[in-house]
Amino acid sequence: MAETGDFPVLETYRLVLREIVSEDALSLLAVYADPKHMQWYGIDPFPDLAAAEARIKTFATMRAQANPGTPWGITIKESGLFVGTCGLFAWNRNWRQCSVGYELVKDAQGHGYMQDPRKKH
Repeated sequence: MAETGDFPVLETYRLVLREIVSEDALSLLAVYADPKHMQWYGIDPFPDLAAAEARIKTFATMRAQANPGTPWGITIKESGLFVGTCGLFAWNRNWRQCSVGYELVKDAQGHGYMQDPRKKH
């Protein structure tokens, strides 16, 4: 695991999981603006770029919250293309539990990014 600053960067053979930064706002909007996709996340689809920029600011503060979370931007290692987010949320240190979630742009769905396709089933 590599780190930039104090944010952990994770790598697989196809992906790099890294901090979500302001330059990702337009790509993040592509994830969060899809009403069909966002029906599963309990929030309304983002109406504009400003909403994506606000979400990135929220992501930046999540690790410091009482029940912290760590969102990563999912990028394709070969191209650097931002295709979604994943992360740990609602950590409860006393119970040693958290939630895991992810969302991908439509074009990145169905390519096995959320599982290791090399694994034998």
